[in-house]
Amino acid sequence: MNKIAGPFLCGILLSACSSGEDPASFPPHLILSVVDSIGVEFGDPEEVFGDVNGAYFLDESTFVVFDKAYQNLRTFDSEGNHILTRSFQGNGPLEYQYASSISFLDTLFGVFEFDKPPGCVIFDGSVTPVSSVTLHESSALMNPGFLGNSSIIGSVGWMAERNGVPGMGIEVCSWDVHSGIRERVFFSNSVDLTSYGSGYGQFVSLEHCVESLRDSLVFVVPDLRGFEILVYSAEGAILDTLCTVHERDLRSPEEIELEMIWRKLRDGGMGDWSPSDREPGITQLQVQDSQGLLWACHGSYFEPEFDVYGMDGGIEFTCSCSGLPTSEMLRFGINDHGFLAYTMQPSGYPRVYIMELVDEQR
Repeated sequence: MNKIAGPFLCGILLSACSSGEDPASFPPHLILSVVDSIGVEFGDPEEVFGDVNGAYFLDESTFVVFDKAYQNLRTFDSEGNHILTRSFQGNGPLEYQYASSISFLDTLFGVFEFDKPPGCVIFDGSVTPVSSVTLHESSALMNPGFLGNSSIIGSVGWMAERNGVPGMGIEVCSWDVHSGIRERVFFSNSVDLTSYGSGYGQFVSLEHCVESLRDSLVFVVPDLRGFEILVYSAEGAILDTLCTVHERDLRSPEEIELEMIWRKLRDGGMGDWSPSDREPGITQLQVQDSQGLLWACHGSYFEPEFDVYGMDGGIEFTCSCSGLPTSEMLRFGINDHGFLAYTMQPSGYPRVYIMELVDEQR
């Protein structure tokens, strides 16, 4: 693998693509191991989740869980004991109508509204709203997060007829966190449609993920079937590509069926679509800012693994998981303060898993 010539923050990047290496050069392998979990079928109502769509540690001793189904925010201590539950649905400037996700920012976190016009309410660590913004967009907001303290990063979609041909596309953009005005476009992608009624499969093919490192870099996975990570400066200049190729193994019928159920619930049964029988490529990006680590999640939704890139662009270590269920679709909330995993699909009994990073040899 070619190492990146300079640190990420200097913006000096070289390609890091490979499909194989000398075994002697393999990076160390670490384990994300489950310490505890919360979320039950019956019992304490504060620990029953409807649809978890975001969970992050706010500091070393407290984490927050956003429940999309109940539209509330719940905080817990590091051992999983419930601290408080709050809801902010309403029409006020520091309230949301129907929130869809959360993202962490230093000592703050944002709760994002998906629908048109999209917006964000920013909270401090005590789950008190401190500011809000409505984005100047007529499309739904996907993959939202923060690019430092001054910008929101995310993507919006479009569907229109161009030169007589119907099409749809996405644009990864940034917006001023105070005014909501669009600042720039980092990445765009589009497909032609044979008809507007056949668009759901093309919509799925445009799925991607976005993450940022402080106010310096933006990472975009343009296609969840692949392993490329495009690296942009905060000013929108393409710097280079990170890529570590893995074999896409066959998935179990159970995982394929569960993904179909999850998508129908998430997207309202928008159209016909058949999942690939192969594992996806990169499905999620997470960043540990102070350490300059980019976590690229890949492989089966049931048994995810990570390539963890350092600030020089090389892989610092690889990582697999221990103690997670092997029959649930999982996502992660990883930052400087800790590690969480949570069940993606609301069709069962969603849980949040508290995890720790350990050496494979320990």
